[in-house]
Order: sequence, then C-alpha cells, then structure tokens
Amino acid sequence: MNTIAPYLLTQRLLLLIGTSGRVINLSSAAQSPVNPNALNGRVRLSNDFEAYAQSKLALTMWSHVRAAFSDEFATASGLYFDNGKGQFASPHPDALDQKKSDVIVDAIEAVLAQKSA
Repeated sequence: MNTIAPYLLTQRLLLLIGTSGRVINLSSAAQSPVNPNALNGRVRLSNDFEAYAQSKLALTMWSHVRAAFSDEFATASGLYFDNGKGQFASPHPDALDQKKSDVIVDAIEAVLAQKSA
C-alpha cells in the first residue's frame, strides 16, 4: 500500500523538524476499511481501486494530517480537511477509532521490521 513510504518518511522527518514543524499527508475521499492482512501482503485485493482506497484511509488513520504554512491550520493538528468541501469534516469513522488505528500502525511497523531484517 502507498501508506508505508509516507509513514516511514514522516517518522524520520519528525526527528528533524521538532514540535514546530508540520508534515502534510494527502489522502482522498475514496477511503475504505483497511485490511491489515492486505497491508502486509498476506491477502490480495480484488483491484487497484480497492488498494488505493484502503491506503488512503490508512494514511488518514496514522497521520491525523497537519497543513503547512497557513495560520488557518495553526491549531488544526489532527483534524481532517475535506478539500472537496473546503472545510474541516469528519474523516471515515475508522480513522477516529483508536483501536483500529493502532492495528494499522502495528501492521505498518511489522512490514518495516520485516523489510529491514
């Protein structure tokens, strides 16, 4: 899924930018519940769109996106900005479920540990 590289990059950037820095991850309105077994390659998804939609929700689940440079977003850490609506909105319900988010982060960490071994 295309959430693993942004996750790893963000983890490394956070060490450099400190608490005043911002990392922005772009997601999509096309989001669907994430299958951790698909994330680690144990389950094959039926098509590319399904993989895309799962990866976009996974990105939202672990990043709680912060926008850069604008004072409008200075206090918006962790909020989901719906570009289509031009305002903050509720993300997919799974992105607000801490247990589901923890499962996704654990799955990403397992993939990264496997790749570095």
